[in-house]
Amino acid sequence: MPEIKPTISKDFNDTLLKKYYGVAVWDIPNNYLCLATSGRVDFVSYLALLAELRPNLKPENLRLLNIGISKSLVYPIIVTHAYS
Repeated sequence: MPEIKPTISKDFNDTLLKKYYGVAVWDIPNNYLCLATSGRVDFVSYLALLAELRPNLKPENLRLLNIGISKSLVYPIIVTHAYS
């Protein structure tokens, strides 16, 4: 059975952020929670689709609050890149 690298999720996120979001340097301590960026992109996209269902809601008036335990700053990076 192959050995699983403990930082695989962190390495995966680092690769995605560099390739698709133009982030040259992104690093967090190895012991920090680091969920997959790909799932977070889906979450942000679903929120954007829900906002589109409200015809009177203007994007500039939309405010979201993420209450989480991750210190990776992935959400602000994704949202700024995709919706700015």
